Amino acid sequence: MGIRIKLTLLFSLLLTTSLVLASLVEYQFARQQLLLHLQKESNAITQAEVARLDFWLQRKAISLEQTASLLPLLPRSPETLQPLLARQMSLDSDISDLYFGTENGEVVDGSHWQPPSGYDPRKRPWYRQALLSADRVFIEPYMDLVTNQYTISIAKQVRLDNQELAGVLSQDVPLSRFLEYIRHIQPFDGGYAFLLDQRGIILAHPDPSLQSLDINQAEPLRSLPPQMRSDLLRKSEGFLEYSFQNEDRLAYFGKLPSTGWTLVITLPRSYLDEPLRELLLRYLFLTCFAQILTLFCIHRLANQFIRPLESLTLQARQVSGAVQRLQDRLDAGENPAQLSNWLQEEPPERTTGERNSE
Repeated sequence: MGIRIKLTLLFSLLLTTSLVLASLVEYQFARQQLLLHLQKESNAITQAEVARLDFWLQRKAISLEQTASLLPLLPRSPETLQPLLARQMSLDSDISDLYFGTENGEVVDGSHWQPPSGYDPRKRPWYRQALLSADRVFIEPYMDLVTNQYTISIAKQVRLDNQELAGVLSQDVPLSRFLEYIRHIQPFDGGYAFLLDQRGIILAHPDPSLQSLDINQAEPLRSLPPQMRSDLLRKSEGFLEYSFQNEDRLAYFGKLPSTGWTLVITLPRSYLDEPLRELLLRYLFLTCFAQILTLFCIHRLANQFIRPLESLTLQARQVSGAVQRLQDRLDAGENPAQLSNWLQEEPPERTTGERNSE
């Protein structure tokens, strides 16, 4: 193997090894940065959706508080309160009912609903829970007697100027409205959202069969370790990894400040893996291109470096050949004086390449 080939292989191996190692380090760094960026982006989108949904609920609650502030100023008779409640209902299509339960056990309903015999609002969950807090409260989903569908109530106690309890004002928002809202949250390909209450009950989910189930019973989340299911309800935000129907998925979540409910946005793991694969292919292409360019440059540099060495080697061979021929003549007994003339007339030995070029 010639020195040209040896040097070319040696430098190629060293530079290629260095190039591959540098590319691996750069790829790992770029991969971590890209993964961190995608996770931050996904988390930011989730928190933005949490803020939007919370604002949507806050608007319902503020509307209820405004109506509650008017009640102490009006006579507490059905003839006076019912038109007010009906008008307030008409301002928001998401509200299915608005009603006032008095401390005497009477009900004034904005939808003209007449309660059955023996109905006492003071025994209803929305009334009792509202008395536990001076602020508005969000009631756990229940079957509404008026619409016969699952409903979430927002309730607030109403007090007179002397702090005497007048009753509790409550408004209903059907779970179907939440489901309509949730279905429009699709920020990622193959992604969807669902809503959990503080107990881990699914309030809204694109799959109707999972509605009102506990997360310990819902198939998509049953495979999560207990600690992860606990984190989903306990932490204010975060993300989880899980598998469902042989597909790896990610779940980003955040709590709604007004209710303590948890909005979960889940997406396929491939959403993050696809950019990483593109990054890997890009680095492989650049590495291969750099290796080819490196080999070409090394070959050209080797030619420039080897040519003077080849010239010196040729001259050394010519001198060695002349010395050997001189020694042969001396050994043959020729006269040194004649050999001096012969050395002056002896042309340098040409290589095969030089003779072929003539």
